[in-house]
Amino acid sequence: LIGGWDGQRTRSEVLIYDPAQDRWSEGPPLQVARRHASATIMGGRLYVFGGENESGALRDSIRLDPGSLNERRWHPIAPLPKAISRLVAITTINTVLVFNATSNEFWQYDQTVDAWQSFPLPPEAMVAPCAVFLDTSIYFVAEATAPLPGAVSEYQAIYSVLVPLR
Repeated sequence: LIGGWDGQRTRSEVLIYDPAQDRWSEGPPLQVARRHASATIMGGRLYVFGGENESGALRDSIRLDPGSLNERRWHPIAPLPKAISRLVAITTINTVLVFNATSNEFWQYDQTVDAWQSFPLPPEAMVAPCAVFLDTSIYFVAEATAPLPGAVSEYQAIYSVLVPLR
C-alpha cells in the first residue's frame, strides 16, 4: 500500500506485504504524501508515478530499490511530462508505459536513460482506467454497461495498441 487518504488527509505511509510469510511490514515513507498514484514493478524495483495531495496533482516520479528493509529508500527519477493523478502504469519488457485516461495521453519511461517520451495514440484510441500488457500489445478494458446496485458489471476490451520493442 502506497500512501492514500484517511478521510482527513493524504498519507505518506508505505506497507509491504510478504506473501511467503503472510506478513505486512512498514516500508520507507513517501517523501511527498500522495493518493491516486500509479505504481508498477520493473527489474525488481518499485516505481510510483504522479498522484495528488492537498496541493493538487503531482508530477514527480520515484523508485524504491530492492534490499533489506533498513536499506530501502526512495530515489527521485525523471518527473512525468505533466502533473497528473489517476493514471495507469504498465510495465513492458524494458520500459514503463503511463496513460492518462482522462485526456488519452500516453508516455513511455525508459529506465536506461531516465527519460520520458510521448507516445502518440491514434485518434480513435480510447484509453481506459484498466489495461494489461500481453506479448507486444496493450489491451484496454472499459466498462460496457452502467452497474446496477448489487449487479456484476460487464467489461469488454475496447482497443489494443502494438508496442514496438527495442
